[in-house]
Amino acid sequence: MEPISKVNLERLTNGIYAFTMTLMIRNIQLPSSGTLTGTASLDNYLVTTSLSVIDFVGAFLILGMFWLFISRSSTG
Repeated sequence: MEPISKVNLERLTNGIYAFTMTLMIRNIQLPSSGTLTGTASLDNYLVTTSLSVIDFVGAFLILGMFWLFISRSSTG
């Protein structure tokens, strides 16, 4: 079995990062139809959703920095 080439390893790494970043957005849930009937339920939804969005942005930035570091270190 021949070893994996550097180009194929870079492609695999890029694909893994892209797949992971894409799947992270699925953690943010939209409300079901008719569930936001009052101000309290809307406030609760906005608080929980904003926390999920903050988590997503933080994780996305961390993964993006790792990907940028790996892609720059492999080209130079």
